[in-house]
Amino acid sequence: MKNELEALIKGLDWLLRAQKLDGGWSAREDEIGSSIQSTYNVIFVLIQIFGIELDKIEKGLNYIELKYIKKQKEIGFWPTDLHLDKPNYCTGLHCCYVLLLAERLGRELTKIKREDLVKSANDIIKHYLKKARSGEIIDWALPLCSLLLSFDFFNQKIRDEFKNIIIDLISDKSWSLKAENHRYAQAILGLLYFPGNYSQDLAHSALESLLERKIIDNRYIYWPHKKNPFIATRWVLWALIKSIKMKIIRGDDYRNIISKSISWIVDRQNQEGFWERSEGPVFEPNYCGYALLDIWKWMEISSMMSKESLTFIMQRIINSSISAQEIMSLKKDHRYLSDINICLRGANRKLRFFILVLIICFSLITIASIHFIGWDSRLLFFLKKYSIEIGIISGLVTIIIATLGIFKLIKSKKMRNRRG
Repeated sequence: MKNELEALIKGLDWLLRAQKLDGGWSAREDEIGSSIQSTYNVIFVLIQIFGIELDKIEKGLNYIELKYIKKQKEIGFWPTDLHLDKPNYCTGLHCCYVLLLAERLGRELTKIKREDLVKSANDIIKHYLKKARSGEIIDWALPLCSLLLSFDFFNQKIRDEFKNIIIDLISDKSWSLKAENHRYAQAILGLLYFPGNYSQDLAHSALESLLERKIIDNRYIYWPHKKNPFIATRWVLWALIKSIKMKIIRGDDYRNIISKSISWIVDRQNQEGFWERSEGPVFEPNYCGYALLDIWKWMEISSMMSKESLTFIMQRIINSSISAQEIMSLKKDHRYLSDINICLRGANRKLRFFILVLIICFSLITIASIHFIGWDSRLLFFLKKYSIEIGIISGLVTIIIATLGIFKLIKSKKMRNRRG
């Protein structure tokens, strides 16, 4: 059975290498050009994991900004890949959010003015509000709408109306009983990501209802779906992990459920590093991206790996200085990796060599000073006079370093046991 880190690195390696020359991602491997749906989903996932630190993310954002934001401004609505004459607000919702999120993280817009992007975001939210007012269920759009509403250019009136729509939908027993698992999870995520106060009791009770629908299969847990249980499970996991992070649900029972569900997802990764759809092997970055997002979010709340360490490793893989297989073989005798510092030995070799040179130089300078100045020098007098204090300080430093090492060893062992 693979562990989470192995699946994460292998999946990210595949996903990042699947990027097309134009900066986007395609829905099928034999496609020359990119698909906007695949691209915005992949970029959304990669920003959640890496921020905006990877060059490949910048290329993907440029693809979205150049081809779709510009086209939207020209024709007045959001096009799709196949139909430039038909509006698609789902495309706009995703594109606006990932670009605004990247800007919030420090990226500058290059192909479009911010005011045009803000106008598009407002138009999109008003569009979904109109659909909700007419009685249409927009559960699938709620997570991203809530995330988009977190930007400060939306007025409170629009936010309050949207919040009431989410609360009314989740509170509707007739809808919740017949809602598919992934739709129910999406509505809950819309509530969890909503900017502002709301009743956490409502979110907790909805999550408990969702947990009752789980399927226990030996050491795995997943949620059913009419086509592929992967679709439902990935959304439910996202909602559960977000709830633990917000401390809406607590306790080892919930963590055990998530751990078994993550194991179910991890063990369905194929040899190439991506996840297959139920109808067979399909080049599908969306499936891969959201599986990796669940794995990453679980590793993040479990303190298994820092974002900085992962970014460093993926940069090395992208630059072909080390392969994903080599990363995992560096610690092949361990089932679980609580930290990937072991993977950075090659990178730290120069730093350790530099420190060693400094120590040798300092020692040589000290010996030369004693030799040329003489044993009755002030240096020797100082060492003799304060020898007890120096010994105590050296002992304390040694004890502190040893204690930190023991704590790190214990923590690493606990994390390995948790996976077992």
